[in-house]
Amino acid sequence: MFKPLLLPHFLKQLREYGKKYFHLETAVHETLTTFQKDRAILIRPHVYKIRLRSPDIRRGKSKSFRLIVLIVHYETYLVPVVLYFKGDQRDISKRELIEYLKITVKELKAYKA
Repeated sequence: MFKPLLLPHFLKQLREYGKKYFHLETAVHETLTTFQKDRAILIRPHVYKIRLRSPDIRRGKSKSFRLIVLIVHYETYLVPVVLYFKGDQRDISKRELIEYLKITVKELKAYKA
C-alpha cells in the first residue's frame, strides 16, 4: 500500500482544474489510495500513467483526465507529478514529463529536509 504525498506543484494543478471540475479532488484522492501498479501504464522507471475518471465529465475514462505518478520505493510514497485533461491536450511530451519530474524531485527533496 502506498501513501499519497501531494506536493505544492501538483496541488496548484489540482486547484486550477478543481475550479471547473468540482469532484476532481475526490476522484484524485480515491485513485491514489486505491492505486495498483498492474492497472497503470509504466512510462518510465517508477513513473506510471493512470486514467482518471471525474464524475463531472460524462464521457468515461478515455476522454477524461490523466494522472502521472512517481513511486518512491524507499518511503513507499506515491507522488502525483502531473494532471492533465485529455480534452485539452492529447498526450504529454517527453520533454514536459522530464520538466515535471525535475520539479517534483526538487520539491520532494525539500520535503524530506
